[in-house]
Amino acid sequence: MDNLSDTLKKLKITAADRTEGSLEGCLDCLLQALAQNNAETSEKIQGSGILQLFANLLTPQASCTAKVADIIAEVAKNGEVSARNSFSFTPYLSNLCESHV
Repeated sequence: MDNLSDTLKKLKITAADRTEGSLEGCLDCLLQALAQNNAETSEKIQGSGILQLFANLLTPQASCTAKVADIIAEVAKNGEVSARNSFSFTPYLSNLCESHV
């Protein structure tokens, strides 16, 4: 799980300056970690504060939008997303759905 902690730290930096290549790699690592140990990984993701940064990445033009949405869904499926976080994503996810209709 040290690798997960490193990935979360790196993701905070790359999400802030939107470095696409690094961002995609970090998101892939999170998806792999969720596939291996959903409960523990979800807890770490929730505790890291990274979910707040994800709202800025949920745009139709961002190449990482699908991966970000998958991560949010996996964490939410595990019941680890607080009500405050889940409601904060609702407008972004709704806009994404509307842009694909």
